[in-house]
Amino acid sequence: MGDSMIDLEGQWDKSAKSATTTSTSATSTLSSSGRLELSSSGALLGASTTIAVAWQELRYSVPGASRKDAPKELICGVSGAVLPGEILAIMGGSGAGKSTLLDVLANRKTTGTLEGSLTFNGTPAAEIGPLLRRITGYVTQEDVFVPALTVRENLDFFAAMTNDSQIPESEKLRFVDELLKELHLEHVADCRIGDTSKRGLSGGEKKRVAIAEQLLRNPKVLFLDEPTSGLDAYSSQQVMELLHRVAARGVTVICSIHQPRSSIFELFDKLLVLKKGRTAFMGKASEAVDYFASIGYAMPSGFNPADFFVDVVLSKEDKDFAAVFEASELRQRVAQVRFFVCFFFAHFFAFAG
Repeated sequence: MGDSMIDLEGQWDKSAKSATTTSTSATSTLSSSGRLELSSSGALLGASTTIAVAWQELRYSVPGASRKDAPKELICGVSGAVLPGEILAIMGGSGAGKSTLLDVLANRKTTGTLEGSLTFNGTPAAEIGPLLRRITGYVTQEDVFVPALTVRENLDFFAAMTNDSQIPESEKLRFVDELLKELHLEHVADCRIGDTSKRGLSGGEKKRVAIAEQLLRNPKVLFLDEPTSGLDAYSSQQVMELLHRVAARGVTVICSIHQPRSSIFELFDKLLVLKKGRTAFMGKASEAVDYFASIGYAMPSGFNPADFFVDVVLSKEDKDFAAVFEASELRQRVAQVRFFVCFFFAHFFAFAG
């Protein structure tokens, strides 16, 4: 693999540094075959291990409304890749398949039929099995807490339930304190979460607590289903800046999101725009404006890119954006980068059974 493959995606510089650091610090965890060993508990040895996610021609369908009806395909031949340290935003109108694709990538679908390839560091998700849950985090759209508990009590409980039993209790509590500080939750640490019947935290604070719970798992990949849903502009910005800091540490972040403000859009590394379960765009977020202009949809000055892309895709019912993207040069570049991701990470950071 030569430098030309790296040059296909300018953002590789950031991920290459992360991967290089990992390969150096995790050398002792590599077996003679070059594959990462797993501990008896299933956790990856070496906290610095990073994970790239790649998928090719994913198709997900569910049974029809009746036995006579044909299966309904919700995700139709979607491909892509995201590297450690990157944020991938999945966008599209209502019913485009954002949350469905997120669940598929997180390997959370237990019903329906899934076809195609989904790999983590080049290893198929099916081969990783239950261990995948131990190295990934998933923040649902609806926050789930024990409302009578305080923020600290919720996190202490979650830490006790998810972390290795061999880790001293004092170490777990220290980690909780660090998260409270990092996520700017110290001032509400001893406040009850609350719910609709008893007032507690604000929506933005609850979302940060939900993210904190997943960070306690020390995930290598973090999935989030519309993390800004129901939040005001300020809270949404805080949440997404937090995710940007998380990604900067080498975590692979994948989220579905509904038409974020322009300042949030600027935080995305990769963008996947869906229309009826098909790919209208997949690539660097910074290239999306030029891509849509190249197919006849130039964004007017002063527009929010996220609003513009979704509005264009939704308003042009007769336009087959998926077919246009499939035939584009960008689509071929994405395929080459996906191949590189699978080759590089499978060789250096693959899972060992």
